[in-house]
Amino acid sequence: MTGLLMIFYLLFAHFRLSVSPVILVAMSVGSLMNPVGFLVLAIKPDTKQIPASPFGAIMATSFTLTTIGYAGAAWSVAQAAVLAR
Repeated sequence: MTGLLMIFYLLFAHFRLSVSPVILVAMSVGSLMNPVGFLVLAIKPDTKQIPASPFGAIMATSFTLTTIGYAGAAWSVAQAAVLAR
């Protein structure tokens, strides 16, 4: 996740993009929470993983935020790349 954040940071800098704070927060929170969820499962493997459980709801939210953030970032970079031609 850190590698993806760094790649997008470099792309934003290259295209001189000012990305929406919503995208940045979604990328950052999702990139932090996804590995934390796997760490929780490594420490306590019997944690309920169904979406109706608290852990499942947090992870579903985390995956959703990650998807929204990276999709928005990719869309922004793609638009900038097309306009740069």
